[in-house]
Amino acid sequence: MARAKDGHADWHVSARMLFELESLIYTRSGAELLRVMSSLEFPPAADLAHAEAFDICIELAADAVPGIAAKRTLIPLFDDFPSEAGALLALLERRECTIGIRERIGARSWHAAYVPAFDDTFCISRSLANVCSRMAELLADCVAGTHAAAAVEVKSDDGCLSPVVGPADVARYAASVLPAKIARRLSAIVHKGDQWFVAWRDLGNAGPLSSSVSTQATYSLISDDGSGYLADPFPFAVGPQAHLFVEEFDYASGKGSICAFVRGDDGTFGNKRVVIERPYHLSYPTVFSDGGEIWMIPETGAVGRIELYRAVDYPFRWVQDSVLINGINAFDATLHRDRSGYWLFFTTAMWGGSSSDQLRIYHAPALQGPWMPCGAEAGLTDARSARPAGMLFQNEGRLIRPAQDCSRMYGGAIQFCEVQRLTTQEYKQSIVARLEPLDRQSFCGAHTYNAGYGIEVVDVFGSRQNQSNVTLRRQSIAPERPQELLAEEALQ
Repeated sequence: MARAKDGHADWHVSARMLFELESLIYTRSGAELLRVMSSLEFPPAADLAHAEAFDICIELAADAVPGIAAKRTLIPLFDDFPSEAGALLALLERRECTIGIRERIGARSWHAAYVPAFDDTFCISRSLANVCSRMAELLADCVAGTHAAAAVEVKSDDGCLSPVVGPADVARYAASVLPAKIARRLSAIVHKGDQWFVAWRDLGNAGPLSSSVSTQATYSLISDDGSGYLADPFPFAVGPQAHLFVEEFDYASGKGSICAFVRGDDGTFGNKRVVIERPYHLSYPTVFSDGGEIWMIPETGAVGRIELYRAVDYPFRWVQDSVLINGINAFDATLHRDRSGYWLFFTTAMWGGSSSDQLRIYHAPALQGPWMPCGAEAGLTDARSARPAGMLFQNEGRLIRPAQDCSRMYGGAIQFCEVQRLTTQEYKQSIVARLEPLDRQSFCGAHTYNAGYGIEVVDVFGSRQNQSNVTLRRQSIAPERPQELLAEEALQ
């Protein structure tokens, strides 16, 4: 059973104004989202007050209908407010948003809260649609008892009311971002707009995140031919010869393929060749060696499976060896090995939502499987650090997992997460550093980081504007130790 307040139409008027404005700039319209949100029908409160006890009651309003008995009461929260208007207000103010569930079981109350992705902060309807899809999934998981551990804490005030979102809020937002929206749209039409670029620098003997690496570093941009863009760089070497594997997205076909660059004697990357091309989109070429062979797991989320490729004539000839996991839309699958076996980290897109905020982890005793999903607690719903951004690596005795920060935009920055616990039943991490472009006017995002074979590679999003280099800054963050880990450490 679900019930809601009759007065939701107030903020729907403001949302309709905004969505109609977006439809003038983008081909996407939020009319369908608003129609679904506006068309929910509920029985009269008087009928509910005299009904028999329900197993589950989902509260979709700030005001409660008295006299309803239920074994479980779930209250969806949008940025701590019991209404989607809370998420809309966070989007209008261009800040991070949380979603959560407050559950009342008798006299007890508990909370679970998560940070959904805002893949495109310039398109409110798209981001709001993802927030609502994530809430639907969270409710389903909560009902089934399969929700993952909460990423953030939410307020415990049961008396909070829904925020007021009116035409003035929409007007302020439009005035602040409309020029940028129009400029971005015109740039996309005339110049293909902002795009991804691959950049690299010599690392020497220093390791990633080592103390000898400065907080700011300049990377050399790799040129493209203008027919597409380059992204997702992964270096690999056999003997002294280093290669760089990347996604090459072609504007004409609308899909990506996997290319390899050869590093020349002068240290630069040239002689690019396509090494894997399929009728569907490929990206994120995770390259590694195992059992005397060289392997690659490219992203194939568009066809609902994770494919494994083997090099038959490295680096330019590859054959598909097997399908590791079928029937799943997995994005940026990243392999990690330890004494327990093999791990795959990736995000998924479910309920029509984003592919950037739901981390899933699978485990297998061997590379070819069988691959099994880890438990609900061995995952993460957090746009700030869920989606993989490169190979895991060791740093001063710590296992570090690069991840994307998609809380305000897709690929907004790279977060370095210390893996504090990794089992088939539980996953814990803490952000210890952040990497992002220094000049946010030219480059506003980064979403892949890898280091090895004497080089460090990244990709950045923005407008090159005849620049040959890009400077990134790294900010160290004091890691937060989970309370249960602190307790265990105190006993040792």
